[in-house]
Amino acid sequence: FTLRSGDVVRRPQAAAECGAYQEGGFANPSCSRIGGGRHTFVFYKDSVQVFGPGAEPLTPTDSFDWRPR
Repeated sequence: FTLRSGDVVRRPQAAAECGAYQEGGFANPSCSRIGGGRHTFVFYKDSVQVFGPGAEPLTPTDSFDWRPR
């Protein structure tokens, strides 16, 4: 699939909803659990940030470095 900014994809089998967004001119895809999950995942070019319950805005609960293959 190719997503454009503002597109949202739902995958009921994974109970996840992912959206294609932009932040500061860069792609900023993010996923959250359908039905009000506890965590939100934000994917960047070189890292994944996890925002858990009660996380402050712009302060991830966890952050992981990664490089797509």
